[in-house]
Amino acid sequence: MHALLRKLFLAQVTRRETSCTSCLEFVIGGKVRSTVGLLYQPAASLLPAMHPDHLIVLKPLGDGWYLYKTV
Repeated sequence: MHALLRKLFLAQVTRRETSCTSCLEFVIGGKVRSTVGLLYQPAASLLPAMHPDHLIVLKPLGDGWYLYKTV
C-alpha cells in the first residue's frame, strides 16, 4: 500500500489530521503537527472548523475535495 501511495505523492490516507471523523484525508506531507493534504467530504456542513491552532487552510477544489493545511 505504501508503494502505491508514494506513486501518487501521498504519505498516508487517514481521518486523524484534521480531527474530522467523517472526512477522508490524503496527506501529501509535513512534519509532526504541520501537514498539507487533500480532504474529501461531499457534505460541506460536515467539514471541520478552521482554527488558528490547528486547521489553518481549507480551500475548496470542487466536487467535495479540499486542500488543507494544519499547524
